[in-house]
Amino acid sequence: MDFGQIRNRLEGVIGADVNAATLAGWIDEAQAEIARYYGKRQRVWYPPPLTYTASNMHAGSTSVLLEDTAPIPEAPDSVV
Repeated sequence: MDFGQIRNRLEGVIGADVNAATLAGWIDEAQAEIARYYGKRQRVWYPPPLTYTASNMHAGSTSVLLEDTAPIPEAPDSVV
């Protein structure tokens, strides 16, 4: 699930709008609580770092050059 899917699901459950900052705070609190029980807490969870393409993409693109790959997590994570 991505952040938007979590937000949509929560809004459906509680029947009210939830702003991104509030949801991010709740996620941080949940991670801290989970860490107390299961170990190390992830330091960076949301929002993920951004990078930009070095050139334009189009429907026929088979590869994409990035300006900076440092924000991309190590495998097995992926770029979306």
